[in-house]
Amino acid sequence: MIGSKENEVEAVQYLLKELNQIKDESLKDYFDIEIDLSQVSGQFKYANLIILYQGVQNIAVKIAPKNSKSDSYLLVNSHYDSKPETPSAGDAGFMIVTIAVVNLDAAGSGGRELLFQSGPNYSWLVDYYNKFAKHPFGTTLAEEIYQSGALPSDSDYTIFKEHIPGLDLGQCYNGFVYHTKYDVIDVIPRESLQNTGDNVLSLVRGLANATELHDTEAHKTGHAVFFDFLGIYFVHYSEATGISVNFGVAGAAFLLVFISVWRMAAVSHVSICHVVCWFILVLIVQAISFVLGLALPIVVSYVFDNVGLSLTYYSTPLLVIGLYVCPSLIGLSLPITVYYNIQCNIPLINTFRRPSFVVFSLLAITAVAMYLASSTQIGFPYRPRTNGQRVAYLQVRNMFYEYDGALSKDESGYLFNFQDRREEKPFLGSNVNLTGLVSIKSRCEKHMMCGMPLYDFRYVDNRLQSKWLPRSEPIVPPGLTTLNVRSKTVLNSTTVRFEFSLIGPPQMSLFFEPYEDVTISNWSFLQSYLQNRPPYPLSYHIFFNYGIDKSPLNFFVEISISYESVEASRNVLKKDESFKVPWYFASGFLLFWVLLFFAVMIPFFYRLPTALTIEDSKKNVFIAERAYKNLYTLSNIGTKLTGSKENEVEAVNFILNEVTQIKEDMLEEFFEMEIDLSKVSGVQGYGTSFDVYQGIQNIVVKLTPKSSKSESYLLVNSHFDSKPFTPSAGDAGFMIVTMLEVLRVIATTKKAFEHPIVFLFNGSEEGYLQASHGFITQHKWAPYCKAVVNLDAAGSGGREVLFQSGPNHPWLVKYYKEYIKYPFATTMAEEIFQSGIIPSDTDFRQFKTYGNIPGLDMAQFINGFVYHTKYDVIDVIPREALQNTGDNILSLVRGLANATELRDTEAYKSGNAVFFDFLGLYFVHYSETTGIYLNFGVPGAVLIFIVVSMWRMTAISRVSICHVVRWFILVLIIQTISFVLGLAFPIVVAYVFDNLGLSLTYYSTPLLVIGLYVCPSLIGLSLPLTIYYNLQGNDKISTAYHLQLALHAQAVILALLTIGLTLFGLRSAYIFVVPLIFYVLSLAFNLLTTLHDRGYAWTGLLKASQIIPFLYSSYLFYTFVVALTPMGGRAGSSSNRDLYIAVLAAAGSILSFGFLIPVINAFRRPSFVVFSLLAITAIAIYLASSTQIGFPYRPKTNGQRIAYLQVRNMFYEYDGTLSKDESGYLFNFMDRREEKPLLGSNVNLTGLVSMNSKCENHMMCGMPLYSYGYIQNRLQNKWLPRSEPIETPASTALQRLSKTVVNATTVRFEFNLTGPSQMSLFIEPYEDVTLSKWSFVSNGQVPSASQQPYSIFFTYGIDSSPLNFFLELTKPNGNFNVPLFQLGVSSHFITNEGDAQSVKFASSFPSYAILVQWPSLYQRYIF
Repeated sequence: MIGSKENEVEAVQYLLKELNQIKDESLKDYFDIEIDLSQVSGQFKYANLIILYQGVQNIAVKIAPKNSKSDSYLLVNSHYDSKPETPSAGDAGFMIVTIAVVNLDAAGSGGRELLFQSGPNYSWLVDYYNKFAKHPFGTTLAEEIYQSGALPSDSDYTIFKEHIPGLDLGQCYNGFVYHTKYDVIDVIPRESLQNTGDNVLSLVRGLANATELHDTEAHKTGHAVFFDFLGIYFVHYSEATGISVNFGVAGAAFLLVFISVWRMAAVSHVSICHVVCWFILVLIVQAISFVLGLALPIVVSYVFDNVGLSLTYYSTPLLVIGLYVCPSLIGLSLPITVYYNIQCNIPLINTFRRPSFVVFSLLAITAVAMYLASSTQIGFPYRPRTNGQRVAYLQVRNMFYEYDGALSKDESGYLFNFQDRREEKPFLGSNVNLTGLVSIKSRCEKHMMCGMPLYDFRYVDNRLQSKWLPRSEPIVPPGLTTLNVRSKTVLNSTTVRFEFSLIGPPQMSLFFEPYEDVTISNWSFLQSYLQNRPPYPLSYHIFFNYGIDKSPLNFFVEISISYESVEASRNVLKKDESFKVPWYFASGFLLFWVLLFFAVMIPFFYRLPTALTIEDSKKNVFIAERAYKNLYTLSNIGTKLTGSKENEVEAVNFILNEVTQIKEDMLEEFFEMEIDLSKVSGVQGYGTSFDVYQGIQNIVVKLTPKSSKSESYLLVNSHFDSKPFTPSAGDAGFMIVTMLEVLRVIATTKKAFEHPIVFLFNGSEEGYLQASHGFITQHKWAPYCKAVVNLDAAGSGGREVLFQSGPNHPWLVKYYKEYIKYPFATTMAEEIFQSGIIPSDTDFRQFKTYGNIPGLDMAQFINGFVYHTKYDVIDVIPREALQNTGDNILSLVRGLANATELRDTEAYKSGNAVFFDFLGLYFVHYSETTGIYLNFGVPGAVLIFIVVSMWRMTAISRVSICHVVRWFILVLIIQTISFVLGLAFPIVVAYVFDNLGLSLTYYSTPLLVIGLYVCPSLIGLSLPLTIYYNLQGNDKISTAYHLQLALHAQAVILALLTIGLTLFGLRSAYIFVVPLIFYVLSLAFNLLTTLHDRGYAWTGLLKASQIIPFLYSSYLFYTFVVALTPMGGRAGSSSNRDLYIAVLAAAGSILSFGFLIPVINAFRRPSFVVFSLLAITAIAIYLASSTQIGFPYRPKTNGQRIAYLQVRNMFYEYDGTLSKDESGYLFNFMDRREEKPLLGSNVNLTGLVSMNSKCENHMMCGMPLYSYGYIQNRLQNKWLPRSEPIETPASTALQRLSKTVVNATTVRFEFNLTGPSQMSLFIEPYEDVTLSKWSFVSNGQVPSASQQPYSIFFTYGIDSSPLNFFLELTKPNGNFNVPLFQLGVSSHFITNEGDAQSVKFASSFPSYAILVQWPSLYQRYIF
């Protein structure tokens, strides 16, 4: 800094040393070098002050060629001094090292140097720049912006250009460190030095040879226009040429536009006037676009500034795109887009079909940018080191001496000259104590230069924005400043001369303010400044600094006194505007909970243990690697459809081999093992539908300790068969290999247990739970099975969830808690599953219904997108998932095998249990009775504490209890509205999207659930309360108390819901008890302390108390969203599954945020949270409705399930003739979107029609409805006719063996049916005929008929013998020679891909389609 030892001694010595070294190394035969160290003093006017300097040092070096006789020198300049508190590596130490070019400066540090001034009026200089600068970087625009004064910087070029022409170059990169302590060498890359060095060296050499230097005046030809293109090419031309180009290009544009208009008229066959009229209209629209393109960014800037959000882009320059570029593009595009959408003339040009999408995209980006800038840390301008806030302040001591020399005022404090628009606001709430900070406007009205030591012209210019922070203790300056009056001489009757001497630091200022009847007639400073004094209210300002010469400043002032009063016009300053209290980002409060969700809950949800390897076998634990190898073999068998070779032979052999090997490895001295391969046949009924199975195989293994005498067995079950066209690695090969490994570990470990364990590997679950039905009703060990652990899957990979227990045996859940290692369970899952909204079923129902066996039902559900598809392969299953399930099942089976309750389970039948886990860390369970006590007790406690809280409010606020109660009732009504809206808004979104054909938009992008359902729910929760707190004017009860009343109202709502659901018999009411318990605990603690009555002090404990309820509620409902989202892709098209997800998301939001959302009203601008949520919702709606993000399907991972049958229908009449033979494809669409995603693809669906008319005219629609699901959705099924007949791979034969009249009113038909392993019979007697008996059940009883025909689903496994059956029909009149009933036979050739045309049709589906299709034959007979 000027005057410092570092500048005047050390820097000078360094430069002299370097220059002398250069002189010593110079080519003395070619050059003469002279080095001159000079001291200069002087003064000049700058802005509204005089710069006075004394003893300032310059180091000048002249290098001249030996043969040069020129008297014209090229000046190359830069400075080595610095601003306070900066090492100035960039400004301009960088340039000193380079030491070349006309004038070199910096407003940054590093990067390329910019040519930002030239001339003036010497365009030849730019020509030399073009020739010799190696890496050009310059623009006329920078020159004109700089010279406009918009940039808060200046350079020495300002002084030089008054005398000599030149070029001004400066660095501009990384201006954040300019004039700061971070302007260090570390931020300057060497490449920047190389860039500038190359340019300056070449340029100096070029200019040193310039002939124009001989007589610069002769080459004075006006300004230049110049610019570079990406630093690759430099363009320049004279100002006169620029004028010609500007007019010429504009003229050419007008001419070409006219030609274009003429061409349009000719091609469109309209008059030129017609096109011109439209052109004028478009010109007006485009002018509006142009103005809006400029105006909208300005509006954004103005609004952000008015709400205290200036400089949001300061540390995040990408925000400039969203805040200013996109609004500008919106302004440019919106008017013309609207015009082309509404104008009725045929557009001459129409490039894109939906230009509005561009506008909406820009709006979305702008909304996101505004949210980030206004509500997140991204928009906070400052960062340590790189983008700091410059805070300039002086440690001030003001001493006012009066005319008599007396000290009238001595004050100390800090004078802040804030460097940017945000001023002190970022420091409010920090550790900086700014209490008492005030504006100095009033001081500026009363005192010369505000009575402050304004440092330089910037302090002077910004004085009205400067602020003063008083300090009680006086500032002690490190040195003294002395002003001595050397003399006072009266020159004449009106003039007096004062002579002064000033001693002090290197930087000092003098302010002169004559009184109104006095003028300064002469002084020792610049006379021109005296004659043109600064505008009022500025005083004369002399800024003095010295360098190496520290001698005192001696000066004189001559004062003239006038007897005429001088009336000066005064501008009355308005009173300071009321200070806007800074606000905290309320959105940051919500961001904490969002981070808690993603950083804590999500990792715990997907957490899995480390998979063990074969090397760990000696530990006698579950080995995931061995189970994984078994799963690899089992899944590679392929589709294990009941009746197929893969299921009946290969899978059975694999399991038998594994079980046999386990038996060989078993500890025979401890255990006995029996292996039974059984074949079962039977029938089970569902109303008028019956399932008949034949030759279904079960592999049953009983492991008995030799010491056991128990006749109570534990049953462990899973199935190895699969749905069509899936290798079923997850469902349920995963559980089969888990059972095998559990059996292996138990049989080879010296750990005895009390009760035998039966492992049931059943061979047919996917049809109608047939194998488990056959086992529990027929197997020899079934009567001894007292409890069951059922294992299944509705997904692939991840943790298994306990979703059914008992029933009425809570001790089973106690064992689950005691033995399970990684708990994952909830009563709510049990009640949802048993409600029937889950499109699945498990063998657990068979054991419970036909065996009256209690148990635990567990299943995988994560990644249900691949469930029952060809992508259910081993690759999607992590080994850690096997380890998780294996550890759990092994421990649980061992525990239950020692359960004393198995001896007499009926004795422990004591009602259902309430159970749930917390993040897989802890498992909670209690009996249903205990749950009822809790569900009534906790709401009761809540109500008591709320009454106590309200009583406290009345005491503190000194109002009546009735007054508080009235306000509480009002708040309760508003909170109820909030609660309802929190549920309703997501439902409305789901309903609207469904009506627009946009169901399942979140199917592949689950994050959309947050924007589509969670945010609308939070808007509904927050909006009524936010409006209420903005409008309510009750000043008798504090706002903090009002906020507590809102939370009390939320607690009352949850308490009433808890009581109501408990009375309704739902154990899931516990989900409301969890947040209530923690709320009442925080309320109780607040009431026990003074926090309840200390403003918002109670919110801290409230927030802390809600962490666990938030984590649990979000964990619980996230579980259901993960489970139900893929189910929406296979639940059929009849119901809107979006409503399920919307309700779950809404319920989860209400329980997670119910006690948190009202707290946003403790912040100053809660509306920002609402607007932020609205912005997120708007973006999500746009993404879901208008981009590919909202398209539900993705190949392999999230495919569209499309089930259809290649159908051939053959209708035989009573006389045996074939009356109808049609072929086509019967579609049973699995989700809400049905065929819509396929329209426009390669799939030819021309002729696709509804089945409604067929269902009205024909029994079972006249179609081979494959399953109960097909029958349920038959009215949503669709038919695509095909001209060529379907070629079935085999035939199906129905043979009538006999027709026997049993009695006068009864006739008996006997049949024989031969066909594939999956067949169906549909039976519909005519109106006067009754089906009285049949062979499908042992007693022959036929259920009473309903409107729906009888349906018999027949499946065979290893036994493919024909189905023989009889039907007895009763007719009152005994006339059996007329049609009595219709019999439909459906045959499904599932393992066959169909004929060539069917194969071609299947290949036309898009890659995201998951097809389940096969040939089917339907034969309708009349008997």
